[in-house]
Amino acid sequence: MERNPVRFMDVVLPSGLRDSAAEVSDWLGIDPAGTAFVANATDGINAVLRSLDLEAGDRVVTTSWVYGAIEQTLRFVCERAGAQLEIVPLPFPCSSADELAQTVCDRLEGARFLVLDAIASKPAVRLPVERILAEARRCGVQTLVDGAHVPGQTPLCFREDAQPDFWVGNLHKWCFAPKGCAVLWVAEPHRERVH
Repeated sequence: MERNPVRFMDVVLPSGLRDSAAEVSDWLGIDPAGTAFVANATDGINAVLRSLDLEAGDRVVTTSWVYGAIEQTLRFVCERAGAQLEIVPLPFPCSSADELAQTVCDRLEGARFLVLDAIASKPAVRLPVERILAEARRCGVQTLVDGAHVPGQTPLCFREDAQPDFWVGNLHKWCFAPKGCAVLWVAEPHRERVH
């Protein structure tokens, strides 16, 4: 890079990033065409949330376990659009994964968008994402899964009926990549609108 910065930035880096994204996508089991590197999960989520075309009256749902920085971005984008942010209080301690899933699923009807942690950082609990995503799809709700703690810790498998519209995961946690390395994945119908 130092020997020829322009060549590195214009020729070597773009193809190198695509090659690396293909490797990571293959390992995660996601489509490389929808995969991009971002600095961290929060950056990826911000890219998605700021690309949404929310309108006045839209309802955006998340849980009381949402990461603090993401809650602030959700408040900002909802306020700017006149949309309503609904924060679903999750019980803790909870009796079962079914209880968590039902608590969220009961609030999805009529919602426009759902932001859901795969593994909440506070408390350190894995949510029943697959069941919630399947219900969101049934209700016509677009979904973003914050998988910040997923890569390298739990398998990532998108079932046909439980595929999110957007997913992010950090590679600098359990994959031991250098800090500032995360993945944003976007489902095919949404790729043109995410900046």
